[in-house]
This record gives sequence, structure tokens and C-alpha cells, in this order.
Amino acid sequence: MSEKVLRDLMLHLKSTKQALESGQILFKQGDCVKRLYCVEQGVLRLVRNTADGAQPILYEASAGETIAEASLFSEKYQCAAVAVTNSELICCNKQTMLVALKSSPDAMLDLLNAFSGQVRDLRTINEIKNIKRAKERMLSYFKTIANEIGEINLGSSMKDAAHKIGIAHETFYRELSCLEKEAVIVRRGRKITIKNLPV
Repeated sequence: MSEKVLRDLMLHLKSTKQALESGQILFKQGDCVKRLYCVEQGVLRLVRNTADGAQPILYEASAGETIAEASLFSEKYQCAAVAVTNSELICCNKQTMLVALKSSPDAMLDLLNAFSGQVRDLRTINEIKNIKRAKERMLSYFKTIANEIGEINLGSSMKDAAHKIGIAHETFYRELSCLEKEAVIVRRGRKITIKNLPV
């Protein structure tokens, strides 16, 4: 994923940290791109201002995820970023990152490969979000992220997983309990094992 490639590069380069309080704006749509960011703790929401005054949510990034990666190749941010919770970010100067990528063809190829994988993942998540019933949506998501023996390790919180697939966290927890009772899954903390996932 591009998150890991960019995060590793940020940590290798001269990066800094920035703390945000819940509700604080990191950058506005149209601001000049000077830095790239990776969420270390908390949740950041990306929103876009439209001509009719609406602010659709584009994405909610949680710990370990980079935000607005496309801004690496843009002069201005195409969306705004606001902290949903108290958050901590890793920050890296955009020009420093571009120089590092230009001097390392391997790193650039890794990033291109990661971006293409991210596009595939986003398409999959969008398809999953179109599933109407919460339980089927969750099962489809679990099937997508499970390893070959049906194990899932949710690195982020259950609440973050619920946000990712567009389900209220209360509904997510309720349906998770139902899946356990139906012996479809076995849960130990953030580790889930799929026992009887329909094809």
C-alpha cells in the first residue's frame, strides 16, 4: 500500500510531528501543498466543498494511513482535512519527498505499484459500500481482507473499520455479535477468524 511506502520514506527523511485537536483543520481545499501527512494516532476526515455548498466526505483515515497522497503531484489540495478526534501526524516536506523519489527509481516504482493497488482497493471498498444490508457488507469486507486461512487482524479499531465501509459503529458491533452467535466468525479482540463465510 502507498501508506507503507510513503510512511517509510517520511521516517527516513527529515519528518516532524504535528498534533491536532478534534475539529481542528489541517488544511483547506485550495491551500498550497507544502507537506505530506501520515496519521499516527486518531482519525482525519477528508471533505470536498462542492458548488452547491455540500461537503461530501471523501475518506476517513486512521492510524497508519497517509492522507491526500495525490497532493504529491499537485500544486493545491483538492479537498480539506479535519481532525475527527485528537490526532497526531507525521509530516514531511513535499519537495524533500519529490527529490528523494527522483533519486531512487526503486522507491518511485514501489510508490507507483502501491498507488495502483490503492486504486484497486478503493474500487473494492466502493463496491462493498453499495451492499445494502450491514451484515452482508461486513462479510464481504471481511472476505476481502482475510488471509488464505480466513484470519483478519484489524490493525485499526472496530470503529475505524465501521467508518471505512460506511456503517454506524453501533450497527457494526451489533452485527459482529450476531455473526459470532451464528458461528460465522470467532473473535478474539481485534483478531477475527472466518469459520463459515458464504461464497
